Amino acid sequence: MRLTVSMTNITVPQALTLKAMFEYWNTLSKMGGSQHVSFFVDGDGDFHPQCAVMVDGVLPELTAALRERALVEGLGDTRCYDPDGIAWALEEDEMVGICDGCGTEEEDAHHQPSCKRPGFTKVRRGAG
Repeated sequence: MRLTVSMTNITVPQALTLKAMFEYWNTLSKMGGSQHVSFFVDGDGDFHPQCAVMVDGVLPELTAALRERALVEGLGDTRCYDPDGIAWALEEDEMVGICDGCGTEEEDAHHQPSCKRPGFTKVRRGAG
């Protein structure tokens, strides 16, 4: 998937700082490193960008719940975002209960009324 971010209304120092940060992202990616990388948003100063995000694929809706799942807790006033929280939330959404007795999905309106097995096994949707 390709994500393109277009920013207007930024200064030369801000552009160079963002470029340095993105280069470091690439370095971490190449070496397999993981760490928090941050950018100071000086909103009461001269940082007032206008950002447009374009994606060449289809994304699920970015809900308030997904935004919350992306936040890393325990960093004080620092807002740090981690895609793992969203990945785990989307993975949970893909799970479905399959009846241990007749094999139909837990939410299936056609679940066998005569099925006496009360248990459901959680599996990834489509793998049942």
